Amino acid sequence: MKKSVLDSSINWEFNQFDGTLRISGTGKMPRFTQNKESGGFDDNPWNPIKNEIATLIVDEGVVSVSGAAFWKCKNLTRAIMPHVLHIHAGAFYECSALEEVAVEEIVTVGEGAFENCSSLRRIAPELSPSAKRKIESLVFVDECAFSGCESLDSVTFSNLKAIGRGAFYRCSSLQSVSCERLSSIAEHAFRECSSLSECRVCNGCVIAEGAFSKSALSSPTKFID
Repeated sequence: MKKSVLDSSINWEFNQFDGTLRISGTGKMPRFTQNKESGGFDDNPWNPIKNEIATLIVDEGVVSVSGAAFWKCKNLTRAIMPHVLHIHAGAFYECSALEEVAVEEIVTVGEGAFENCSSLRRIAPELSPSAKRKIESLVFVDECAFSGCESLDSVTFSNLKAIGRGAFYRCSSLQSVSCERLSSIAEHAFRECSSLSECRVCNGCVIAEGAFSKSALSSPTKFID
């Protein structure tokens, strides 16, 4: 078991036997700095073991996942973080094996947070496939947040207000979207979603030109406010 202090209020420990990384403490996860020459994040303490991480657990008290925190963790398959409020830019960028994400209190998903997570098929309050609860806290999905998530087949965010540019670009397996309180969809949000057959939003939703370009759906099904 490897343990360390991330900063004064956040701790982490890694179990090398089952590949579980646990983040605990209170407050925000600190930012990491990208090395301009290598492109890596040298001040990230689990960078040397990033390819050994299979499961991430973020305990209650930690309210955010910092930008690029799990950038290209190629063997990460599950992320369990029900009490995280904010997932920042590129947090899980190109985690190609990531299949399931459990978030319950999430409010915002940052730019490219799950970009090119090609195996991601489920984002929900809990990992059980039989669970019926929806994510009700999420209000904003930023630019390219789920771009290239080729295995994601459905999205239900009941209180989502805005979807950023290219947020679901090239989500080729995405069949249905239900965001009935949505107020805006930016350009190219669902571009090249070749399997999309249903997108339910309210009548007041402002849809940018090209939001559904090159997708299987020319325009969403609208509900009356």
